[in-house]
Amino acid sequence: MGKIIAITGAAGYLGRVLIAHLLTQSWVERIIALDVKPVLADGRVISHSLDIREVSSLRAILAEHGVTHFVHAAFIINKPADMGVEQMRSINVDGSQLALKTAFELGVEQITFISSVSVYGYRGGNPVLVHENHRSWPNMLYAQHKMQVETYLRDLEPHYPDTRTLTIRPAAIAGPQGRTVSPLLALVAQPVFVLSNGGHARTQAVHEDDLARLISRGLEINAAGIFNASPNDHGTWAEIAAISRRRPLSLPRPVLNIAAHLSPFIPDLRGFTREIVDYFSESLVVDNSFAKQTLGWTPQFGTLDAFGQLFGVKQSPREQRIGATR
Repeated sequence: MGKIIAITGAAGYLGRVLIAHLLTQSWVERIIALDVKPVLADGRVISHSLDIREVSSLRAILAEHGVTHFVHAAFIINKPADMGVEQMRSINVDGSQLALKTAFELGVEQITFISSVSVYGYRGGNPVLVHENHRSWPNMLYAQHKMQVETYLRDLEPHYPDTRTLTIRPAAIAGPQGRTVSPLLALVAQPVFVLSNGGHARTQAVHEDDLARLISRGLEINAAGIFNASPNDHGTWAEIAAISRRRPLSLPRPVLNIAAHLSPFIPDLRGFTREIVDYFSESLVVDNSFAKQTLGWTPQFGTLDAFGQLFGVKQSPREQRIGATR
């Protein structure tokens, strides 16, 4: 018998990419797609529309299908203007905790939680390469919610020794499927690409296909532990701006902080928060060697490749380099 995998957030960016990849795997028997929005179903994908906070419905669905593996990817990254902070927390934290506890209680073989490298925090003083055992000090609201769920998951683990738990911390996700849904599209929503202090801060983006392969590998071998998911390289924001087809506009960080402070009152700046300024200003590059050594996973794309495909560049930086050597 193959694995029966339930995925929350199945209609979202990562959910759709992951489902498409899992359908190519012979060891996957069925996929139970869970989201407030319906997912296109076929012979191996069964879609259920629900809010994961509806515990009785979630429990019934997981039990009905005999789910063996539970992937929790549902999460709000950017708070909509009409959503309060407490409502966001209710969905992200309370909803995640209810869903994870339900999966534990039903005795699934493995739970996979999709966290984020942002739990380390976009702050000065990060090491050149951040490993999984580095302190967690998130400054983004979304990242704080991720950390709260990670802590809850670790607290539950000892009570359910028969269920293996896998936490994956991806860098920003990018790739061609993100051209219509990725939160990173905000980078090219304006005619200029705003940089902080010259855009020297270093960052990473994991290609959507590489992340799907990593999650799939973790499911296939029932892996457990915490793993960074990142490419083998990094890029500066100045390099990313150069491939965005937008004119770069570098501003001092204090000026950007003032703009973030005024953003609630100026429609054109709405969504430009202090968190975004920190993201642009502070370097965060994580080490992926634990995932490569333990799971046998190798990323195929680099940071600029992933961003280039997200922005719709006809030829990625990686392809340009290969062509130049021929």
